[in-house]
Amino acid sequence: MAGLEARVLANLQGDIAAGTGFGHNTRPYGPDWLERLQRQLPAARPGPFRFQLARRAMVTANALVRLLPTADIYMQHPDIPGQGYPFDNLQNSVLWAGTPVYLLERTRDQGWCKVLAADCAGWIPAESLARAGAGFVRGWRRAVRRRGLVAVVASGAPVRDRAGRFCFHAHVGSVFPRGRGRGPRPAILVPGRRGASHAAFPLPALLDRDAGVAQPWPYTPRNAARLWQTLLGRPYGWGNTRFLNDCSAEMRHFFTPFGLWLPRHSADQKGVGRAIDLSGLDLPGRLAALARVGRPYRSLVWFHGHVMLYLGPLDPASQDGAAGFMTYQNLWGLRPQEPPDFRAIVGGSVLFPVLDRYPELPGLLSLAGRPQFVVTQLDQEPGSGPEPDHFADTEREDEDP
Repeated sequence: MAGLEARVLANLQGDIAAGTGFGHNTRPYGPDWLERLQRQLPAARPGPFRFQLARRAMVTANALVRLLPTADIYMQHPDIPGQGYPFDNLQNSVLWAGTPVYLLERTRDQGWCKVLAADCAGWIPAESLARAGAGFVRGWRRAVRRRGLVAVVASGAPVRDRAGRFCFHAHVGSVFPRGRGRGPRPAILVPGRRGASHAAFPLPALLDRDAGVAQPWPYTPRNAARLWQTLLGRPYGWGNTRFLNDCSAEMRHFFTPFGLWLPRHSADQKGVGRAIDLSGLDLPGRLAALARVGRPYRSLVWFHGHVMLYLGPLDPASQDGAAGFMTYQNLWGLRPQEPPDFRAIVGGSVLFPVLDRYPELPGLLSLAGRPQFVVTQLDQEPGSGPEPDHFADTEREDEDP
């Protein structure tokens, strides 16, 4: 049994023994549930890891990445803030259709595959995967070199093959090789999956009009606003539950069309540029320092478990005298400064003011008042375009899985 699964199972065993382990409809789990999962896991691989070309694969349908090979949800306790819905402790991330992966192993019943991607690893359903042979890899790479990439800029955009047959829904963060031909609907290539062989093949497909753009897309106010029109208001999804975003997935997927790559986890995202640690300052000092060093639309603000995009300082006079700054983020909620514990739930993707205090609920803890507070000036340049420099002028209850 791999080390990751062994650690996860050990934690779940402790929770269940203590009476804190719940699934669908808040039904408690028992030891028999863990035993069934354990029997599905493959035996541990002896010896060192050796890369094998034959294990290259493509994700052919959007797939949730799980820490164990099961679709069963797992919550510690639904009555504790930050421990019930939607915080499924077995949910890790998502792999969009068209993502290349490496197949590590399969469950004993062959129903689940453990895969390694560029920024995560975990279990996905076997039917979401196709074997990528050498010919497929050569053709896929050749298409990218010759015609470039198309990035999806509409949430839930239907993808259909040339005959009009539905393939899957594409989401912001998905990228595909550009297909042949011109027309009002963007032509792309998606990985198909042959029947008995489960081999990947390049399938010509189409997006809806205005659902795809050439990557990198110019990082301009108009394009950022267009992307927000499809992202803002979408519900919060811990670990990409139901193919939704949490805080770090929101940042990662927002910047993908502009050609800026961010890792999956917020703690890693704060390291992609020049990080300025303001944790040692008090709340007024942090706000003042952020106004000096923060670059609107080009700086991330991070504290343990959460990340957001800095959009600029706020005028205190417009907020009943409260000082703060404007952000774009996907936020579950705010918590109080003192007990009793609760959450003022936001639960989605928002343009949100981070204030030193909220006049409506003065007992809430400001997001800028958490123990850690780090500003990261992004050092990768998003896609160049007509206005490339415009923006330059101008533990559990937290968010990350």
